[in-house]
Amino acid sequence: MSYVLDGHIQRTRERVRVTVQLVSLQDQTPVWAQQFDEAFTDVLRIQDSISEQVAEMLVPQLTGDERRRLAKRGTDDADAFEAYIRGRYHWNTMTEDGFAKAITYYYRAIALDPEYAAAYAGIAEYYSWLSIYGVMPPAECLAAAREAAHRAVDLDETLAEAHTAFGLALITHETQWEMAEVSFRRALELNQSYAPAHIWYACQLAMEGRFEEALGAARRARELDPLNPLNSYILAWCLFQARRYDESIAEAQILVQREPQYGSARMVLSWALRMRRRSDEAIAEAEQAIASAGQTPMFRAALGSAYAAAGRGEEARRVLAELRKLAGNRYVTPYHLALIHLHLGERDAALGLLEESVAVGDPWIVWLGVEPQFDTLRADARFIELLRRTRNPSALAARRADAAEDATARYVAAVGAVTSSGQTALTKPSPAPTFGNKISDAFRELQLLRGRSAAVRLAVPIFATLGVVAVAFLFTSIACPARRPTQPPAPCCA
Repeated sequence: MSYVLDGHIQRTRERVRVTVQLVSLQDQTPVWAQQFDEAFTDVLRIQDSISEQVAEMLVPQLTGDERRRLAKRGTDDADAFEAYIRGRYHWNTMTEDGFAKAITYYYRAIALDPEYAAAYAGIAEYYSWLSIYGVMPPAECLAAAREAAHRAVDLDETLAEAHTAFGLALITHETQWEMAEVSFRRALELNQSYAPAHIWYACQLAMEGRFEEALGAARRARELDPLNPLNSYILAWCLFQARRYDESIAEAQILVQREPQYGSARMVLSWALRMRRRSDEAIAEAEQAIASAGQTPMFRAALGSAYAAAGRGEEARRVLAELRKLAGNRYVTPYHLALIHLHLGERDAALGLLEESVAVGDPWIVWLGVEPQFDTLRADARFIELLRRTRNPSALAARRADAAEDATARYVAAVGAVTSSGQTALTKPSPAPTFGNKISDAFRELQLLRGRSAAVRLAVPIFATLGVVAVAFLFTSIACPARRPTQPPAPCCA
């Protein structure tokens, strides 16, 4: 990073004054500054002017196509734009209450501008995370997420937000691994500075056990947007999945010191502490997650698992009973119930709940291949079958390894049969043989999809994202209540 765009906003009734400056990080001096006084209804014109002037300072020679990309707007309706930005603000709280407020603003945005692709992408993310939080049955949420994401892509195929939302909707489905990666890579080709594309791609990479790539993507997301706690949380989560528990604990502790009400960070901290047998601390963090983020079932289940792992079976069973009672009124993910049973030493009950998770399409099932807490189940035939049924990459990798081992044995035998000495050892490396139709179907599908991904790569200049940068500071002060729509669409969780 070489420059930072800084500024502040003053609003008086229907007028807005925006003062901005572009600061060089090399010597901490401003290289450009400007003040804008406009009617608030012209806020999009202010954004356009800021992004254009900043681009001119950074890249004086802009081509015609580059100028068109820079001038492109998601909407020409200032009220729709404001509703969308407010929706993003509430969504980033990562709480059920924040999600409910976000969806109201997203629907207001598309009511004002039915062609607003970014708002549809926001709706898709909302439904994806409802399924992750277990607010509603996953089949309902994920179908709505994919529909909204598909609509966003249809409206603007060049929008990174749309492809990112589509990838997130796909990755929460246990059999869509390859297509999700295509979506994330497409989003990053369109906008390499879009942090959510990096962070959700990091999740997919971690799910597949590609931990170094995952950690690189998560760190890049945090570099791009260091103030968003979601990026630090996902980094801590990926470190946990990689079994780097001490690093995960350190990252999560820094985050909860900065954002003490961020329940998800406390949950991953509790899990990592539990793996280090720091039971009392794990229980305390799970209790704090509930206190800060509310009675979301997955946070309550984290407390039950912490109790069980600490040998406090009575408290763990009390949590189980509470969650089963709650399941009479709302959806409770069987995945997290399985973790409690597992820590109680009840393997059969845990496996039964994981089978139920697969049956209902629970989005958490995508973590089966790497989740450390399931390591004690990995040799169990029922668990192996679950990996196979969900086309988990770890199961596919095992099959490919078996096929490769068999193919190598056949190759060595063939070499041995034709050598006069009967020796099978080769004196120098030889190219790997090909085996035609004996290559697994899964491998062939993956290669095809990756080929398609490469075919759609585009080179997009970095200044195409400057409009988004301008928005980031232009609306940081918007936390006051907005005019509510007279007839807002009903939120999903209503």
